[in-house]
Amino acid sequence: MNDAPLNVPTPSGVLVLFDPETLEHRRRAPREWTENRAELEREVAAAHVAALPLGEGQKAALVSIEQGAPPADPGIVTARVRVKHRGLFLGDRSELPSQAWGKRRWNAWDWLFAVFLVSIIPFGLWIVRFSADILWILFGTVALFIVLLIPLSLPFIRSGWGFARRSTMPPKDHPDRMLAFEPGEYLVALQRRGTDGVREHVSLWFGRSVSG
Repeated sequence: MNDAPLNVPTPSGVLVLFDPETLEHRRRAPREWTENRAELEREVAAAHVAALPLGEGQKAALVSIEQGAPPADPGIVTARVRVKHRGLFLGDRSELPSQAWGKRRWNAWDWLFAVFLVSIIPFGLWIVRFSADILWILFGTVALFIVLLIPLSLPFIRSGWGFARRSTMPPKDHPDRMLAFEPGEYLVALQRRGTDGVREHVSLWFGRSVSG
């Protein structure tokens, strides 16, 4: 179990805890299921995932794992979550299992490399002394391509797809956010403790569920 607070990007604004093996059946579901409130509530009710909505505009959480029992606070959210194998992954709602897991996706490095490859064409023609008119046309085409590429790329970068790892297997990409637990059912208490203007501070408590 990690003692130091964990920094978790939360582009969706919802912090989740789940065992990847418990949600294995969702690996065949479209990625859009993670944004469907009814589907998420169904998995929460089945103790397959615990979810905590963060404050509006909070795109990251600093999560502390607390010892002992949680305080008597009406603002604390409790949920049951089941561990099937090796533990719980702490992440964002967008990192829940879906068909997107394991598929290589383009990140910002790929886009920059594509721009580099396209720019080689006019540079090579300039080296071999092509006519100025042809060079201006090619340079203009490249410039237009880059200008159009920027707004198309921004939504991916802002949603966390920017320089993210390409494997798209969150537990493998972020092993520090895998919390070791023995198989069973756990009661988790989640408390929002304010914000530093950048991240929502969240405390977590764990205990064995009576039914587990």
